[in-house]
Amino acid sequence: MFKSLKEAATRADFPKLMSSGMKLKMMDVYNKVESEYERVVSFETSTKDKETYPSLSGTADPKQVLEGEAFKEDKVAEMQDVDITNYKFGRLMGITREMTNDDQTKKVKNLPGNLGKVHKNYENKVVFSGIVGGSTAATCYDGLAIFTTNHLNRKGGAAVAGNDNIYTGVTMSAGAIVIAMDMIDSWTGLDGEEITVNGVSILCSMRLSYTARWLMSDSSIPGFAAGVFGPASTQPFAGKVPMPMLSVNPSKWLTKVGGAALDWYIQTDVPGWVFQWRDKLELYAEGNLSQSWFEREVMRWKSRVRFGFKNIDWRAMLKVS
Repeated sequence: MFKSLKEAATRADFPKLMSSGMKLKMMDVYNKVESEYERVVSFETSTKDKETYPSLSGTADPKQVLEGEAFKEDKVAEMQDVDITNYKFGRLMGITREMTNDDQTKKVKNLPGNLGKVHKNYENKVVFSGIVGGSTAATCYDGLAIFTTNHLNRKGGAAVAGNDNIYTGVTMSAGAIVIAMDMIDSWTGLDGEEITVNGVSILCSMRLSYTARWLMSDSSIPGFAAGVFGPASTQPFAGKVPMPMLSVNPSKWLTKVGGAALDWYIQTDVPGWVFQWRDKLELYAEGNLSQSWFEREVMRWKSRVRFGFKNIDWRAMLKVS
């Protein structure tokens, strides 16, 4: 494809041919780069500048209704609304006719592939930066950090003991996993009602991936006291500790964006991390009769994407550090 670009450089429709080849190469590389963030987020399609999502906080168990008794209404209007704004990202680049003719270092040939790679990596960076930064920034709907203790069930409400999605001072171990799962079981919903939230996977750094896979390699392990396997649990386990079978989701991006190598997370079935597409990645080229092409023989093209990302419910994840 790029060999023909040199031959096409003398043609009047060179900018059009250049744009077509660049776009194909960019999208090919973009689609091949690993999307680690796709295993963490829930995708939505946006149709305007900003979308509003209710923080459903899980669904409460059904309640018995006696004969002649009124059903209790779950008021959606009282849910905590979270706005996600779409932002535009892209690059504007110029290529001269000489760069194409004299492309000894393959710089022009590699430009579109590199552009596709950096776009996909930037999406990874945005998502994992939001997760790692969730311990410090007050970005949760209840006005607190995403990972903290005593989360509120609604903004302006009282702190709720047991609504903790951070567990500190421990390393990855069988005991820590069991206790973390017990913490998830204690979470409550909008009005303090019991809800069912299930652990799905362990999100961890590459450094912890072997340990996580080893711990998940069997449905049970021998019982233990505090020591090599981590902290002892206060639960009355007899003989063996039943281990929840979670999938393991290692990511190099947790540490690339500044996260601690020994921090890890339990991801739940609550769709709390939302990535919304307004416009997916596209490549645009200046027209054949543009001033930059006519006067300076410079073809300019730009990449453009528009999306938004945010946490809408802290129950999507529990952090262990």
